[in-house]
Amino acid sequence: MKTKLSFILFFVIIISNGQQKITGIITNFSEPIQDVNITNLNSLEGAISDASGAFQITARKGDSLAISHVSYGAKNIEINDSRILNIELERNLVSEVILYANSTASSSFTKMCKFSIECYDQEEEKGNSIDSATTLNPILFPNPSEGFYQLQLSNPYDEVKVVVRNMAGQQILKKNFEKWQPLSFDISNVSAGIYLVNIEADGEKLMTQRAVKK
Repeated sequence: MKTKLSFILFFVIIISNGQQKITGIITNFSEPIQDVNITNLNSLEGAISDASGAFQITARKGDSLAISHVSYGAKNIEINDSRILNIELERNLVSEVILYANSTASSSFTKMCKFSIECYDQEEEKGNSIDSATTLNPILFPNPSEGFYQLQLSNPYDEVKVVVRNMAGQQILKKNFEKWQPLSFDISNVSAGIYLVNIEADGEKLMTQRAVKK
């Protein structure tokens, strides 16, 4: 009898809290979108859409869900009485651009833009056979991960700065590395989702990486 009463009391507490499972489908008007980051801005719970665009998250009526993807425009959605959401996202006009402008002078000038977030200039000597896009593109692994990541850079460094942000732009980690330190960081304490990893090596900004946290 005592066990039964405890169960009823637990059930009443859950109802009073107003928590409910919200399910949804995210599409680009015609096709499902995978790897969309869904964050409850009130509870900070997170979820990621699967290959069919489907997701599930816990929320209360009045909570706000932040919907974001690196290739699509972000949305904020307020939870009402509906437990099923059909969300449509519009693709960004420019999600990733790499522009090359080479002159015939003794040096060439390259401008590179990544995800319309940051642009940087690099000057390289004529006849340099190194592909700047490869040189500036670090490797983040394992990815996806439970939260522990390592970085591999193609060039030696003296100092590396890493800043990790969520899709809302909030900083969740900042870490500096000296030359002798392994390039690794841990975000296992944050919710599942997609995070942007900004990397600066010896004062030079490298291409932003996308970390998928399971």
